[in-house]
Amino acid sequence: MVTAVDTSVLLDFLLDDAQHGSASMAALQLAAAQGQLVVSAVALAELVPVLPQGKARRFLADWNLSFTPETEHVAILAGEMYRSFLKR
Repeated sequence: MVTAVDTSVLLDFLLDDAQHGSASMAALQLAAAQGQLVVSAVALAELVPVLPQGKARRFLADWNLSFTPETEHVAILAGEMYRSFLKR
C-alpha cells in the first residue's frame, strides 16, 4: 500500500504538537509498516521552512519518504476528489 502523507501530520511531530503529535506519529508508523510513504511537492515545500536549512533530503531519507511529483492528471483527480468532499 502507498500512503500520501499530508504536511499537517508531519508538522505535528516535527513541531511536537501537544494535541496531535502522538496520534500523528502512530499513524505514520502504522502506514510505514503497511507500505511506502510518499510526499507531494506541495507538502515538501511546506515542510522546508521548519527543517534545518539544507536538511530536507536527509529528512526524506530518514523517514523513508519518497518524493512524488504531480502530473496534470493527478492534480485534476485531486481537485475532483476535493469537489466530492465539499459536496458531502
